[in-house]
Amino acid sequence: MKVAKEHTIAKKIKMEITKLAKLLILRGMTQQELYNLIKERTGKEIQLYRISTMVNGKLKDYKVSTARILAQALQVPTDAIIEDQF
Repeated sequence: MKVAKEHTIAKKIKMEITKLAKLLILRGMTQQELYNLIKERTGKEIQLYRISTMVNGKLKDYKVSTARILAQALQVPTDAIIEDQF
């Protein structure tokens, strides 16, 4: 009964989850872990506050180079990171 109630509430809230957030959720990763992974796998750095804005959908229009860094760190194609904009 509780699950059905929570599902109903979630449908009413209509949250948009970014592709990046979904990837982190599916992998059980935190934003801090992504930050560390980026440095480890790419040698580059994306500030933690910037990662947060991308994960939370506040920053949707970022450079292709940033998407490539994220994709390389997560070992996914860039279209798994970049939001569809229609």
